[in-house]
Amino acid sequence: MFCGFFSLSCFKRLYQGLLVVGFILFWGEMAQAINVDPRHPLVGSWHFESYILDGVELPKPNPNLKIEFHFYTDGVSRLYWYRTNEKGFCDRYAYYNTTDTDIHELIFWVNPQNRSDCAKDPDMQVGRESVTPYRIDAQGRLLTRVYVGQWDVWYVWVKQHYGE
Repeated sequence: MFCGFFSLSCFKRLYQGLLVVGFILFWGEMAQAINVDPRHPLVGSWHFESYILDGVELPKPNPNLKIEFHFYTDGVSRLYWYRTNEKGFCDRYAYYNTTDTDIHELIFWVNPQNRSDCAKDPDMQVGRESVTPYRIDAQGRLLTRVYVGQWDVWYVWVKQHYGE
């Protein structure tokens, strides 16, 4: 569909398209060089189980909320969530790499079928880069650190072992 050159919405779409192409070219080359060891503890599928606030582990605030975090050996991650009592989902892919303490991600694709409110979430915006502190605890769970307002929160993720 053709849109007028001076149309603000057309300009925004063109700018976003160029931004995505630039990120894909730059990060795509970088991501092709990333091969994550399949034995790396982060590789696999994780499901959100609980969170830790002020050293106290608490259950998910919404038991209907299902969040999955996948880390693949090709340097790509997927974040996907939905609520069992609502229609729709939020889904995105990012390039990732890690240090001993941080997960670095660059979002390169957001599902066009996402719920409309997903666009408000920074984790669902193409081009967003993030650095998330993480660690694997003594039980083998993934802990990712986020700041919610003034609180320091650790999300607790459990690794899924399919077929067991």
